[in-house]
Amino acid sequence: MKGTAARRLCSKFLRGVLEHLRTLNSIYDPVKKTTLEVEYDEDALLTGNHKARIKKRMEELGIYDKERLNSIPLEGFVRYTAEQRGFLRRVGAVIIHAAVVTDTDAFIKEGEASEPVDATQAEEAFMRAHKIDTGLYHYVGLFSPTGFTDDIKESLPVRETAALALVEKAEGTRWKVFVPDVSWKKEFERLFDVETERERRHRVAEALQNCPDISYAGGHIEIKEIAAQEGVAFELVKQEAEKLAKQSEDLLLEQIDGVWVLRRRFV
Repeated sequence: MKGTAARRLCSKFLRGVLEHLRTLNSIYDPVKKTTLEVEYDEDALLTGNHKARIKKRMEELGIYDKERLNSIPLEGFVRYTAEQRGFLRRVGAVIIHAAVVTDTDAFIKEGEASEPVDATQAEEAFMRAHKIDTGLYHYVGLFSPTGFTDDIKESLPVRETAALALVEKAEGTRWKVFVPDVSWKKEFERLFDVETERERRHRVAEALQNCPDISYAGGHIEIKEIAAQEGVAFELVKQEAEKLAKQSEDLLLEQIDGVWVLRRRFV
């Protein structure tokens, strides 16, 4: 992957996480074993990148090139403390840390990279994210534009006060989130899957429109099948199906024997 394309993906990931944080109103605290009611606080946000470290590495390799530096991923990060406040005190808090990790040397030397990030590099980045023991739980999400090796995806590290999720770019507007084996894994998906609501709805609408099972008179598709296929909530698919049915006289959304289907009417 070219450095410029990788850099765009990294920026999109971090922007997506920021949008989630700005609308976050609740999150589970595994330390206190309770759900916190939170409000966005700009002062609790820290953003940055590792430009200085990458520049130093370029100098070590004898390849310092300003144009190259400005066209490769700078391994940005977002760190946010989400807290519930009580009267004059903190009721509870968790730390959310999203970061980019890449094959830095490949991008520096070649301006592009293709190899996935390995377990050692991913675990080192995870350790850096929660190296200071604050007693608060850390939701850590790492994104690599070239993906991760299977060994780290299949055995994600889990600590008493931290766990790691990995994010890869999938087809179209999708992002693949590999979540740790904890009972609150849905929180990781919610925080680090950065496909927007608009993108998700557009994808579902296209899946419905392009489904061959409703391309002929009498053909039908079960709503739950599209939900499973696209990895989205049943209700979202049903809403998009309702829109399509209203837009086309040939389509009808109905419940048959307790099963919601979108079907094409008989002529």
